[in-house]
Amino acid sequence: MKASLILIPLLLLSGCKQYMMGVNSAGQVRHVVVCWLKPGADKAAVIASCSQLREIPGVVDVSVGEKLASDRPAVDSSYDLALVVTFDDERSLRAYDQHPIHLKALDEAVKPNVAKFLIYDSKIMDYGVGKSVDEAVRARRYKAMELQRDIVDRAH
Repeated sequence: MKASLILIPLLLLSGCKQYMMGVNSAGQVRHVVVCWLKPGADKAAVIASCSQLREIPGVVDVSVGEKLASDRPAVDSSYDLALVVTFDDERSLRAYDQHPIHLKALDEAVKPNVAKFLIYDSKIMDYGVGKSVDEAVRARRYKAMELQRDIVDRAH
């Protein structure tokens, strides 16, 4: 029972942290690049060039990964690599486009190895979907108190 009483506040706090991170990320931009490699391409060179993008001002996060094959009809598994870059804001995305590190990655790794790519840019939305942070925190606290009451009631 003691473990449950400790666990619930921790879960509550972690949920609030995730919610707050979502709210704080509003205004950020995600840049998704889906790549189809040329036959015999140097996949490692493309991946390595992606890690250098972290050095560009305004870049918050960079991740790259290989496709996750799926037999679901709605999933396109025909690509080879996907890159996701998160930026502070739209201005940072626009500056990235002409930054020397990005241009070098294009010239040295992308152009020689990538046959085709598609780019999707999007603004990150507020996870609150119209709720204020205070409302979300109150709702989580209430839910945690309900869970804690249930645990105490079951213990007696």
